[in-house]
Amino acid sequence: MRVPILAAVLSVFCVSPLMAEDSGPHLLPISTVIYAEIDHPGDLIRGLRDDPAVPALVEQLKQIPAIGKALEEDGSVKAREALGIIEAQLGREWEDVLTALVENGITFGFDPLSQGAVLILHAESEESLNEIVDGLLELATADAESKGKKAPFQESEYRDARVFRGDKFAFGIAADRLVLTNKSELGRRVIDAIFETPTESLAVRPNFKQAREERSEDSIGWLYVDLATIRSASPDEKLLQGKADDPGGEIILGGVLEGLSKAPYLTADVTPGRRSVSASFSIPLDRSRISEERVHYFGPDGEGQAAAPIHVPGNILTISTYRDLALMLQRAGDLFSESANDGLAKAETGLSTLFGGRSFSEDILGAFSPQLQLVVAQQSYDRLDTKPSIKLPAFALVAEMRDPEATRGAFRRNFMNAVGFFNIVGAMKGNPQLELDFEDIDDGELISTRIVTPADRKDQEVVPLTYNYAPAMGFNDRLMVISSTGELARQILGQVSEDAKAEAKPEGGAKANTIVQFSTDGIFELLLANREHLIAQNMLKEGHTRVEAETEIDSGIEIIKLFDKGRLELSTSDDTLDLDISVSWDRIRTAE
Repeated sequence: MRVPILAAVLSVFCVSPLMAEDSGPHLLPISTVIYAEIDHPGDLIRGLRDDPAVPALVEQLKQIPAIGKALEEDGSVKAREALGIIEAQLGREWEDVLTALVENGITFGFDPLSQGAVLILHAESEESLNEIVDGLLELATADAESKGKKAPFQESEYRDARVFRGDKFAFGIAADRLVLTNKSELGRRVIDAIFETPTESLAVRPNFKQAREERSEDSIGWLYVDLATIRSASPDEKLLQGKADDPGGEIILGGVLEGLSKAPYLTADVTPGRRSVSASFSIPLDRSRISEERVHYFGPDGEGQAAAPIHVPGNILTISTYRDLALMLQRAGDLFSESANDGLAKAETGLSTLFGGRSFSEDILGAFSPQLQLVVAQQSYDRLDTKPSIKLPAFALVAEMRDPEATRGAFRRNFMNAVGFFNIVGAMKGNPQLELDFEDIDDGELISTRIVTPADRKDQEVVPLTYNYAPAMGFNDRLMVISSTGELARQILGQVSEDAKAEAKPEGGAKANTIVQFSTDGIFELLLANREHLIAQNMLKEGHTRVEAETEIDSGIEIIKLFDKGRLELSTSDDTLDLDISVSWDRIRTAE
């Protein structure tokens, strides 16, 4: 099934944070596979106009070099002039025109039988809709005539609707609705449904009715995708076959792919906050019937649950997840291709040698519980006499040992052996040496390293990336931390407590399978610290002048600075697989 470009473009514009009134599904054919709706867009537009954060955001965006420059370019100036002409023609500001067109809702649908996409705008009134369309058509016709071209649209009638056909799409005015489509057949079907309630429509499809009943009351936008129909029409589509190509893809998306390969449909809700927006995606999934191949991802009976995310000062990113990596590798033959399994076999041989002949998949990975965390944070370079030219964040892997008494000593020895090995290899290449330090922390211990900089290199201009890393390993009760720096390992071990080790508990009996949290504060500081390097790389790769490079890099930094933090959570309930994403922008300045 091929989706036309116009359908894809319209779908992007239509999956927005609102919902249409309930008549939308009755207007679309029963074969519709993608449906999105927007309810009371006029209220949203008025709310945005009254929100003091919106003009404040506009002013902040104008201060960003690249955006300010773009607004001064000829194309932007002409666009503003055209907008002014439209406002003069209609006698209304563009915000009022947009509000009048979409006051009572927006509906979008894609129908695979006709290969058509349709966008339905429910205006404030039939009179207002005709006035706006007539005004815009008058401008378009005058512009075409001035260029010696024919009128862009030819008007005709269908039932009681005014229909306009152009070269690439058509639209019609039926009562107080504006219908735009790339397929006349689909447009006629929608107009028929506006004037006469059809006996068959998307609204009567059982899966659609079930999905609509489960829609969140707080959401302002809703999307429905008929996965079952799309799968049957596209049996070779990899995304819907339920298999990942490699271990990396399996770790990240394995469970999601299983859900997409079996679920009858997917839904999405969008909910705005005062300074935030969240999107929730959901597919039906009975977690008690998870396949054996995906127990590593969801846990027995789908009850696997991630630990509460660890947060340290300067936190940039924390990923907390449930993944039984040892079990995944044991089932590699069922999950991956022959070539991927050949690669895993080679890696197993090499890693087993590194760990003294012990099986990496069974003895090493099997020593840890499925609850894993990755922590990324800013780092301080006060410990170093020589600071790296490019500054990178510190990162740490946090895992829980199944039997700490049996495995703690072995991991400690392996770490110290690895440091010794890297010192030998580093000495052969002229790299600085690492010196081991040992310390007790609360109920645990920390084995850290320090970079020993040779006296003749302390004043070198270009300091290599290796100075960002001083590996460390720490233990606290059952937890083991492997970190790129002792500072981060120390922070994690000091912060860990019973509530940090406790399982994350979303509301409603859901199980949080994966939690991702990020903060832009650390990203902003990191980019600022590497600004000169980024500018130099931009000049080298893009051929920009220094001023052009500064504009591009500083603009990116300022855009990131507008946002505050974000969160992604993949969770399972008794009968659904849910993905929730939220982003906040608390740093937008207002006059409040």
